[in-house]
Amino acid sequence: MVLHPRLTPPKTDVPPWIFADDLSKPRLTLDQTVMIEEVSLFGGFVSVAFVLAVAAGIFSFIARMLLQRLSIDRFLWHPLLLDLTLFLTIWWGLSILADRFYPY
Repeated sequence: MVLHPRLTPPKTDVPPWIFADDLSKPRLTLDQTVMIEEVSLFGGFVSVAFVLAVAAGIFSFIARMLLQRLSIDRFLWHPLLLDLTLFLTIWWGLSILADRFYPY
């Protein structure tokens, strides 16, 4: 099956997991593998994403308590959307920090 020339993706030597701004970094070779980071917790391995999600839940709970004490909830149309946004933003921030500072 031959696709129209405009529908075929451009041929590049850059693998799809390497972004354009990461070309200065060394590329993965065939003998290297990428693993999901895990943390040993009480003898069992747990994903770092799960640990960060629990930490984000604790931080968002604390932030929600502070916002309720300041009575900002009465100005919101859907306070649960703020809770969800707080959780996702804190989880994203923690994952960025962990990606930057977590030793590989």
